[in-house]
Amino acid sequence: MSTRRAKRALRASSTTVRATTTDVGHNRILDTVRSTKGPRGLPATDDALRAFEPTELFETLFAASVLAQGGAYPVAYAGCALFALDPPCGLTVNEAVGRLRSEWDISLEEVVFYLAKQFGTAAVTEAAKQLQSSSLAHEEAVRLRTGRYWVDVYQSKASSA
Repeated sequence: MSTRRAKRALRASSTTVRATTTDVGHNRILDTVRSTKGPRGLPATDDALRAFEPTELFETLFAASVLAQGGAYPVAYAGCALFALDPPCGLTVNEAVGRLRSEWDISLEEVVFYLAKQFGTAAVTEAAKQLQSSSLAHEEAVRLRTGRYWVDVYQSKASSA
């Protein structure tokens, strides 16, 4: 095997190991969130999640929290943990707000509160407005409008605190 091919194979195998390690981390995070014993168990879940890398926390919790509820993922508790732990967002504000369009459950305000805390209320509102100006399905438009509502609630709570 040539040196060049050997190096490519090594890079490919280390990428696979990193992906597998990341998958294991994501699964452990989801298992930790799934084990939450009701709303009163959230502080203990948050404490357990602090052992994970912030990047892994963001990737896992944000991805789960913008899904529809009722599936295999602990959507609501993922959103609560995301807001409480506040890991750095790995997306731009436009990308993050855009992820709310497809499945996000509009009753989970913690996801929007997290984005407002990360990017500021003005940036999240502006991103939602920009996305609303494009052609959207009715459900997507409702999600973005509701997201803007939750930004206003977050701003109101922050200014009264």
